[in-house]
Amino acid sequence: MTAQGIVSALLETDRVALAERLPPTLPFEDNDKELDFYARQPFTALSYAKQRGHHPKLWQVVKGSVYEPEYRRMFGVKEAIIESRSPQMKTLKANRTELDDKERKEVMRKGAVWHPGNKDKPVPAVWKSEIRGKTWFVTNTHRAYRACPTLKGAIRAFKFIETTA
Repeated sequence: MTAQGIVSALLETDRVALAERLPPTLPFEDNDKELDFYARQPFTALSYAKQRGHHPKLWQVVKGSVYEPEYRRMFGVKEAIIESRSPQMKTLKANRTELDDKERKEVMRKGAVWHPGNKDKPVPAVWKSEIRGKTWFVTNTHRAYRACPTLKGAIRAFKFIETTA
């Protein structure tokens, strides 16, 4: 037997052994059931998308995972990358609203306040803005600002923002 014959025999044996080791594919009566099955985890959704192509349901599973950049590259998804990014200061100022009494007391109690003068009362350093139904709590100086989705986050951010005054 020649070397080429030996290699061919080994390759054929390896191909047969590989086919026996692969898990069986599940038979699905309905495409929707198959899609639901593969849309459980980001990795399986990406693998299925590689075989069958882009589908919005698969994209919702992959979005936000470590596989998102690869999915975007493969299918050219142009959806906004980060929705939770805080709005611009101009938008926040335009939609400014008053703090509730409870929120105001919490800000004052935690010490997130500005002291405008020796004789003036302290003023809360956190204010609120509502944009498209979402509430943002903002603390700012003339140099920097921080918009947070929670009051607690804005109070914590004040510790840094205060240093930029």
